[in-house]
Amino acid sequence: MSLEDDIISQMREGYNKSNIVKQDLLQKDNDPVSHVANLFLLSRPKNREGSTMQFDPVQIEILRKTVSPQIIEKKVRVIKEEFFRTAIYLDFFCSYVVGDTAILDDWHKKRKELEKIDPFLDPNLELAVRSSSFEYMKNYSEVARNDGRKNNYRNSREEINGRYNFLKFRDPFTAAAAGYYVSEFKNEEVKKRIPAVKSITDANALLFVDINLDFCKREYDQKYQKIEQEALSMIDAADYFGAAHHSMKSAALKASRKPMAEYIATMKPTEYRVRE
Repeated sequence: MSLEDDIISQMREGYNKSNIVKQDLLQKDNDPVSHVANLFLLSRPKNREGSTMQFDPVQIEILRKTVSPQIIEKKVRVIKEEFFRTAIYLDFFCSYVVGDTAILDDWHKKRKELEKIDPFLDPNLELAVRSSSFEYMKNYSEVARNDGRKNNYRNSREEINGRYNFLKFRDPFTAAAAGYYVSEFKNEEVKKRIPAVKSITDANALLFVDINLDFCKREYDQKYQKIEQEALSMIDAADYFGAAHHSMKSAALKASRKPMAEYIATMKPTEYRVRE
């Protein structure tokens, strides 16, 4: 195959994998996708570096609106299917839970360690939750005094007010980006509360809770229902920051009991990855 044929083939493959899918463009009340579309339309980008990464336009728009420059600059690598959940999770953890990016530097070390085991053994979302859990418990006494990070959270909220009555329709591109973002939520109870948030930072807090609850659901037995209900009660009271920390503590208490090496031994390699 010539170089030209190879390039054309890759372009066609990219088109076939596009995330621009058919969407109902009419705005709906209390609909998570409609609400996120409005947040995307009315909020400034968190970073302007997303276009330098190897994603399609819809994915790049999600990166620009939801992830801070620290994630882009650190070139976080993770298995493709879990990239956005992992990127938003680590970004929220660094920005509003511990207040530093040390875990991102450690992430690169872990990636190198995994590659020594198998060239296609890449980090995944559960590794991010477990790594964050160890970091959280290691600095728990300091993390518990979270006034500074809570102020960072409040200051980062670009709150959108109103019922958006002037936005009767979504454009297809924004609708696709919003639909992709909402599809990253796994917990239906958390997802249906998206229309109540007033900023992308709040929406990311919900996704952070969603990921921690997903982990807790696998690790806890009967106690999970209590953990979930407490988180949902905080969300209903618009205490998204509190719900994020509550879910992080619950995940960390369980994850930190299992040695990291024991979890890594259970990981499986994949030939697909998001390249730097």
